[in-house]
Amino acid sequence: MKKNILFIFPVILAAAAMLSCSKDNGWTIPETPDSGGQSGNKPDHEPEWELVFSDDFEGTEISKANWNIYNSAGHNNHGLRHPGAFAQNGDGYLTVTARMYDVNDDGNTVCIEGEDVTIPESAQLADNGTQIIVSGGMAHKMEFGPGTRFEFRARCETDQSNTTSAVILTWPKSGSDRNSRCEESDIYETGSSGASTRSEISSFFHYGKHPDVNGGKVTQTSKTYQVDATQWHTMDYRWLKDLVEIYLDGELVWTFNNPEIVPVYDHHLCIQLDAFRNDVAAPVRMYVDWVRIYRDTAPYEE
Repeated sequence: MKKNILFIFPVILAAAAMLSCSKDNGWTIPETPDSGGQSGNKPDHEPEWELVFSDDFEGTEISKANWNIYNSAGHNNHGLRHPGAFAQNGDGYLTVTARMYDVNDDGNTVCIEGEDVTIPESAQLADNGTQIIVSGGMAHKMEFGPGTRFEFRARCETDQSNTTSAVILTWPKSGSDRNSRCEESDIYETGSSGASTRSEISSFFHYGKHPDVNGGKVTQTSKTYQVDATQWHTMDYRWLKDLVEIYLDGELVWTFNNPEIVPVYDHHLCIQLDAFRNDVAAPVRMYVDWVRIYRDTAPYEE
């Protein structure tokens, strides 16, 4: 056993990443019709997009100047999220792997990439009690408000245990008043229930928790696209102050302008391979080819 123990508790950066992008919020999220929340006409504004960030994931190291890599208990406390789940091997894309690791004999640590990592009390072990699932997530360090376009290309392997879901989302800046307004924009989500085939991709927008909306509860609207998620697909999320458009492989697939759903807080982009159970039958990999972020430079007419 290695002597160097990596503690993953109160490291400020890791805690911030865990809080800022974890979808484990304990809220009741009833399903809503797949209407897109349409209201009114499309605003008369033509954006002019200027590229402000790009990452092609070249080279062999993730840029820590641009990304916070999670180091925490996993999604909904299923195992761990750890930097060891990531690889950037000079092949031009980012790889996130979810797989099982044997827990050390002490029952409290697990060796990941040559380092003994302390397992938080909240992290759940596999059903056999001797293993733990380790996956990964990371958050972009830059925050962006309305007038932003997030574009990326991704794919994910099948998962015969229906445990994992590849998710690329935006999450509001830390300190946003989530008691008065929930905002979570899951642009790309493969889902876990159909992971054995990966025959669809969905977009989810969680919103609500206003005292006068939906009884103060969070709700959601969603749209599903029947495509093979094991193949490369490009998602393009265009967020204006009064409108959201989502493009899949260059085709506009969803538009809504309901002010209860269109985000108003600053957000950052997150890349996650989430575990929804404590066991995965075999390693599962999510791949991201590139990420682009643009800002709208066209002025709004009053």
